[in-house]
Amino acid sequence: MLKHKPIVVTGVSSFVGYHLAKYFSNQGLPVIGTISRSIEHYDDIRLQRLKDLKGTKLEVVDLCHRKMVEHFIESVKPVFWFHHAGFAKDYGSFEFDMDRGYDVNVRPLEWIYPALKKVEVQGVIVTGTGAEYSDSDDAHKEDEVCLPVTPYGLSKLVETQRAAQLANLHKLKTRVARIFIPYGSMDHPQKLFATVIQSLRNGKKIELSPCEQERDFLFIDDLMSGYQGLMKHIESSEQIFEIFNLCSGEATQVKRVLLAMAKDLKVSASLLDFGSKTMRPGEAMRQYGSNQKAKLQLNWQPKSIEQGVKLFLKE
Repeated sequence: MLKHKPIVVTGVSSFVGYHLAKYFSNQGLPVIGTISRSIEHYDDIRLQRLKDLKGTKLEVVDLCHRKMVEHFIESVKPVFWFHHAGFAKDYGSFEFDMDRGYDVNVRPLEWIYPALKKVEVQGVIVTGTGAEYSDSDDAHKEDEVCLPVTPYGLSKLVETQRAAQLANLHKLKTRVARIFIPYGSMDHPQKLFATVIQSLRNGKKIELSPCEQERDFLFIDDLMSGYQGLMKHIESSEQIFEIFNLCSGEATQVKRVLLAMAKDLKVSASLLDFGSKTMRPGEAMRQYGSNQKAKLQLNWQPKSIEQGVKLFLKE
């Protein structure tokens, strides 16, 4: 069935959405990627991603426009729907626009689910986030009570909860992928890893905080295989709704990752000027997830941070 009916990936101009479309296209599967506006309105890294998606058919679909979404779903009749598009501007700030977050991240589910049920889609995979969890030093597990710290995390938690309600209402198999910090090629050039790599390759010193905070980093290829595992889980399990953490399962110190990059690039670690900047006020020192459920039920095993960094630098 997968060879004939398309997979739809929403939000393919984003880092993860781009990789989802490319990953499944490279497997020879028909992929339709949605974007919110015509391609000439994109620039910089988002435009680069879209131009690189040569094996993906791009369609302009405003998910907030009910009739447009219903017509699109009726015309393409997808076998899987990857619900990745969302509003994330100022995602780490209390300036996040909650009204816009609801309108983009939650409300479109009201018409997406019945439209997908009508064309007998096999399953829905929703991209969630580790920001849905509380602020804790312990590994976050899928069954814990969530008390998000940020408005963005709250908006994504509401998306997860509404997806659960609609999945059960329409008997439509749904999996939520709660992802933590993916890294890899085609990420935004102003992100920490990309900025550090550029400086190291140019032999320039870069000012950094002490970088002692611990985070859960996952190589993008491992994230993609995790999404594929979710597809297989939908095909093999009778469960209507499930949440899976797609993460490394380790709290890795940022400093350790940056030192590994310098080592693999064969440049002096002295270029990493740790402590010349202060940490952001209120930043948590430790955030990571448990991936035991994904490893057991999806037969999934992510690479170590050292392995992932080596592959990232080769790209």
